[in-house]
Amino acid sequence: IAASFRVFLELTLDHYADSIKISGYNPGLHLKQKVLAVDTALQAQGLAKRDLQSFRALANNHSTALGVDRLHGVIHSRYALPTATELRSGWSEVQLVFTKIWA
Repeated sequence: IAASFRVFLELTLDHYADSIKISGYNPGLHLKQKVLAVDTALQAQGLAKRDLQSFRALANNHSTALGVDRLHGVIHSRYALPTATELRSGWSEVQLVFTKIWA
């Protein structure tokens, strides 16, 4: 599930950036840079900074289950697997942003 989320995250970011034409965004950016660029764009579109805190943590927090560093670990290490509880909790924290993007 974590590996699938990693793919879903990047495809979502690329889709959103393309659909609203985020300046300076390109598919070659590092995933953390993509998260932060979309975060900035969502704030500009009216989402409150505090509502984006968990989403922004995907780029900045190394320990969150759905964080970029942890997701890279899932892909490259058999020891970096988050638990089902961590995945459910992580999704609950960022679901608002994904709903906003795909609505």
